[in-house]
Amino acid sequence: MKINVYAMMQMSHQVERATSFCRGLKVHGHNDVVVVPNNIPTPCDLAVFWGMHHSQPIRTTQEKFKKPWLMMERGYVGDRFHWTSMGYGGLNGYADFVNADSPSDRWDEFYDGYMKPWHDGEYVLLTGQVLQDASIKHLGVNYQNIANEIRKHTDLPIHFRKHPHKLCAGMETPTGCITSPDDTLEEALAGAKVCVTVNSNSGVDAILAGTPVINLNEGSMVWDIAQHDYNLINKQPHPSRDQWKNDIAYTQWSPEDIENGKVWEHLKKKFE
Repeated sequence: MKINVYAMMQMSHQVERATSFCRGLKVHGHNDVVVVPNNIPTPCDLAVFWGMHHSQPIRTTQEKFKKPWLMMERGYVGDRFHWTSMGYGGLNGYADFVNADSPSDRWDEFYDGYMKPWHDGEYVLLTGQVLQDASIKHLGVNYQNIANEIRKHTDLPIHFRKHPHKLCAGMETPTGCITSPDDTLEEALAGAKVCVTVNSNSGVDAILAGTPVINLNEGSMVWDIAQHDYNLINKQPHPSRDQWKNDIAYTQWSPEDIENGKVWEHLKKKFE
């Protein structure tokens, strides 16, 4: 099996994770794997790379030869810069993490205590995303339209929280919404009855905080336990999160997991 591991050589985090993954592959006998600059893709049995933004030539090459690809990205739970998600063939909820019906061992070991009980709240929290982000830039998201749809279904106040990224500095609060007064997402979620998001990782934060979620795009990591329209916005269900938490714990890996081959021990099951 020929595996190419790519990185933007000027991006230290990409080189670090790619180098660690190569070491993990060598634990499993793939001794000829080295990090390759991501601007010179060549056909292989599996291409591994970081992120969607600069990976189009790699993905195009793999798809031309009907070969799979595996993408690294930030994690979803806890310190997102420590944990690395790794999934086949897509970004976030579109990826195959080989994690269906996962056991509870990783959640119990690393994330016990992260989950808070379901709670009620006094407003709808609408969370903004970076419109240029690969997860939504093709969707034509309009937060005014979303706010208008929410208003058709509830008289609750709508708090809008724009993304903290500098690219969102000029994003305006939609008409009819209140600019979220809370300093942190955690504070904003604590008082919310429901969190409405396109596919932001704030949906993960909301589920962990016990705030029900309405998702508008199936690329969300909480799509399977969220609602997808506004009909129940005033009376949100509280589904079981047990299997979801077990599964999401098998989407992200520590630097040690990557380097010691544990992540490949899991991910290679896709080819068995």
